[in-house]
Amino acid sequence: MVVTLAPTMAFATTTNTVSSVPTVASSEKMPAVTLDLEVKDPTGWDATEQTIKFNLKNAEWDSKPSTTDVLKNIMTAENAEITGLISASDNSVEFTFKPTVGDDKKLAKGKVISFAIKKDALKSGSENGPVEISIDGLDSKVTSSTLTVANVASSSTVATVNGSVKSYGRVSNQ
Repeated sequence: MVVTLAPTMAFATTTNTVSSVPTVASSEKMPAVTLDLEVKDPTGWDATEQTIKFNLKNAEWDSKPSTTDVLKNIMTAENAEITGLISASDNSVEFTFKPTVGDDKKLAKGKVISFAIKKDALKSGSENGPVEISIDGLDSKVTSSTLTVANVASSSTVATVNGSVKSYGRVSNQ
C-alpha cells in the first residue's frame, strides 16, 4: 500500500500593507490612504481582469462611488487599471482591475500594485479605535486581509478613581 499526501495549503499571492496609520478625529474626513499589494507569485501576474472588494470598518465613504469614473476620481491605481465598478455601499466597494504588465506580458514578483484613496474620500466613524479596510480577494490573486489605516481618537480624557473618595472640611487658622 502506498500513501501519498497532496499539498492542500494555499500560497499567498500578495503581501498587503498600508503607507501610514494616522490618528484622526471621529466623524471627520480622513487623509489619503494607500493600500499596497506586493505580488508574491513567483511567475508574476498577467493582465487578466480581477475582482476585489474593500470593506470599511469604523469608516464610510464621504460620497459613495456611483460609477466607474467616480471611483477612478476618488481612488487611483499604480501598476494597475481600475476597469469597472461592480457595487458600492456606504462602507464597501467592489470593483475590477487589470494589472499593468511589461513587455514580457507579466507583472513581476516583487512589484507593488497601489490603490490610493484620495484625501477626504473617507469619513472616520464615531467610535474610538482603529479604522480598518478588509480586502476581500473574491475572484483575484489578491490575498484577503484586514489592514488598520487610521486610529480614531477623541479629545476627551476619562479618569477612574478606585477606592473611596475622602472629603475634608475647610480648616481656618483663627
